[in-house]
Amino acid sequence: MPRRELAKLDECRDCVCLAVRTAARRITQGYDTALAGTGLRVTQFSLLVMAHHLGAPSMKRLAQMLNSDPTTITRNIQGLTKRRLLTLSPGSDLRERKVRLTKKGGTLLLFLLPIPL
Repeated sequence: MPRRELAKLDECRDCVCLAVRTAARRITQGYDTALAGTGLRVTQFSLLVMAHHLGAPSMKRLAQMLNSDPTTITRNIQGLTKRRLLTLSPGSDLRERKVRLTKKGGTLLLFLLPIPL
């Protein structure tokens, strides 16, 4: 590609989207560092908090509220259920599963707050 066409990319240097995405990654890294001793990542912490706030949401509802794809939510929930921080129970039909924060999960969340940054 000719160099002068690539020069058009210089406009991207001040792109708001790029700046916001970079800031979001740095914030995530800060929270992940603060949570390092717990074995949780901030994405898992957020999932536990949202499960608490929504009561017993379906996995689909949880994915919607966290603006995440169902596959990622499923993978995170599996790890959290193995650690007994969440439980799964049947929903209104065979395809639906409800996600509940366990007592152990609630205790962990309370222990972690406030997250020291």
